[in-house]
Amino acid sequence: MFTTLSELNAAIEERVREIDHDIRCADDTTRWERFQTEEAAFLGPLPDAGRNGILCRSRWQAGCCG
Repeated sequence: MFTTLSELNAAIEERVREIDHDIRCADDTTRWERFQTEEAAFLGPLPDAGRNGILCRSRWQAGCCG
């Protein structure tokens, strides 16, 4: 049971780390190892997010791009 959002986020972060780095697949690799060897090279740089760091779906979005 979590009483704050930060506790929940910490628990999620820890579980994702376990899944990606600790749990071994049938071929004795982790998800992170597979990503590093098979997928990471295909990623490109992220697009420029603009002045305030938020990618906007609409220029009319509250507090967005402005």
